[in-house]
Amino acid sequence: MVSASLLVFYLGLLAAGVMGDITRRRVPNWLVLALLATAVVGSFVGVSAAVTPLRALTGASIGLGMWLPFWIAGLLGAGDVKFFAAGAAWIGPSLSWRATLIAALLGGVMSLGVMVWRLGVKGAAESVVVQTVNAKQLIATADVAGQEAASRTFPYALPMAVSLAAASLFPEHVLALLGS
Repeated sequence: MVSASLLVFYLGLLAAGVMGDITRRRVPNWLVLALLATAVVGSFVGVSAAVTPLRALTGASIGLGMWLPFWIAGLLGAGDVKFFAAGAAWIGPSLSWRATLIAALLGGVMSLGVMVWRLGVKGAAESVVVQTVNAKQLIATADVAGQEAASRTFPYALPMAVSLAAASLFPEHVLALLGS
């Protein structure tokens, strides 16, 4: 019963992170710490895929290392990176990098979908071309906050949480999908 409750709590924290990112474009540090603590406790009691506390911390390190370059480049917020790293502690190292790939693919597809919804097919295509050509300048000059952030950014905690939840609920499928 404790194991099911801990998993439900972990998934609830993932959902709370998504809601915070969607509504305020922020994933609070208290939530990241709660997520990490839940993952470490889950590894101590053998509930999580990480199995041991060392594997939990290794999973978190891999999750952090995979997304950190995107934060450095200005493409992701620090909250998103910390959110994924803390969530990756639950799934451990072997699933962490796979969940990163799934989140990146989902995020790309979702971002394109949002662009098409907001701008139409032609506008989205033009925007992708302009952003690709001017990527370095756009990244260097980006200073997006508040309401402008909501209209110009994508809440990346959503695809991250989906990939983390999938890896925690169906680890064998994630391993099979991306090779074991």
